[in-house]
Amino acid sequence: GTGFFGIGGGVAAKNSAEPEANGLDFMGPKDPYFTKGNKNSATVDLRDTASGQLAVEALLGILSPDVTLAQNVAQNAGQKRLAESSMARGVAMAKRKQWPLAIKYFTAAFQATPTDPRVLFNLGLANDRAGGRALVAAAWYRAFLIAAPGAGNVAKVNQRVTNLEIETESQIAQMLQTAQTIASQISGKGKVSVLDRIARAHAENGDIPAAQRLVRMIKQVGQKSGRQSGWSEALIAAAQAKSGQFDLAVTLAKSVRFRPAQAWALAEISVLYAGKGNFAQALEISHQIGGGKEQAWAYSRIGALQADAGDTEGAQATLARIKESQIGLRLIVLTHLAGNLSRSGQPWHLDKARTHLNEVVQEANKIKNFETKLDVYLQVIKARIGMADLAGAAALHKLVVTHPHKSIGSRLIAQGKKDFKAAELFRWSGLALQIANSAQLGNVAQLLAQAKLQDPEKGALSIAKIAEKSARMLRRFRQL
Repeated sequence: GTGFFGIGGGVAAKNSAEPEANGLDFMGPKDPYFTKGNKNSATVDLRDTASGQLAVEALLGILSPDVTLAQNVAQNAGQKRLAESSMARGVAMAKRKQWPLAIKYFTAAFQATPTDPRVLFNLGLANDRAGGRALVAAAWYRAFLIAAPGAGNVAKVNQRVTNLEIETESQIAQMLQTAQTIASQISGKGKVSVLDRIARAHAENGDIPAAQRLVRMIKQVGQKSGRQSGWSEALIAAAQAKSGQFDLAVTLAKSVRFRPAQAWALAEISVLYAGKGNFAQALEISHQIGGGKEQAWAYSRIGALQADAGDTEGAQATLARIKESQIGLRLIVLTHLAGNLSRSGQPWHLDKARTHLNEVVQEANKIKNFETKLDVYLQVIKARIGMADLAGAAALHKLVVTHPHKSIGSRLIAQGKKDFKAAELFRWSGLALQIANSAQLGNVAQLLAQAKLQDPEKGALSIAKIAEKSARMLRRFRQL
């Protein structure tokens, strides 16, 4: 078997579904690998708040399906030394089953050599053996398979990815069943909160009928308790719009009584309309949001898509609806307008567009909210790549230091260089880091046991929240 690259054969395990039983073990700094492979298309999701944002895939675009084999990104001597040192420490910690420390050192190696298949595999296996990190491990394994499709353990790794995906889905079902069992023992307003969270988890999991059944139950309980919650209905409405059922989605969204949830749903629907090129309908719906951040967010995405479609006048009119105080959202539209100007074919337009982008960066540097600033940087990176200014894109990317923004930027630059293999790899490694940073990780059995020791309402709500977050991450994993 192959193994944390370099230690040797796999360790025996009782459970045949575990990585050790499949002969998977860690790779050391000197272990060989192969680099021939291909890719699939990809989408980008930058919108993720506590309310559970659905993917909006249009802004950063979809990678070309054309496949280009590419060499690994060359690393300087210092990076290689850091990577080898971190790899050795990671393997040493893995041998001692110190999984958090092993993951820490393998992550340091990844930062130094982000396309090294051995590093990617070891991150997958360390997260796998740590427990409670199934999707994180699966995403790292996916990155490894792209980096080294000719490696000797490909069949075993592919099977392990399938097992981890099934394991996650099974755990979500178990958590939802447990939460609903506890919810049956609760009455009043607390029951509404728990059922709404369970319905949200079902919606994230793609089981819209189950979510709708719970919404009907929520309304019955709410009539008696005097409390309603609309987030589950908002998620259902957005899911309906994403599947093309716009009329149903709009009707449901407008019926949501909880204003923040209604605004979120209408914003999602309006941008999905814009993604289909129906700007008139998108704007009509966004006008009904009633102000606030959700409306400004919708206008920024609609305006950007209008600019991409060559509708400069429409994009400028939509931009005018965004308040001056929402500078980050305004800059996104301005970036896309500059990109549209550069595509006119006139040299002086290209020069003017580059000047506009430099001005956007200067304004973005003043933004205090770091994530908002990085959102703008990514759009400028994409625009510069569209103008064949790879050096300018790479220079700005150096300022993007946190994930998932850093991984998205790396992917965009790789795509600009026609290195589609690296672009696909960064897509999966970025997802792995995003899941690790956002998911509540840990042994599901222990989490369930702890929740059952709490007050029933708090316990059920805790379980449902974990299920919802896990379902959201599983949905993203399957969308890539």
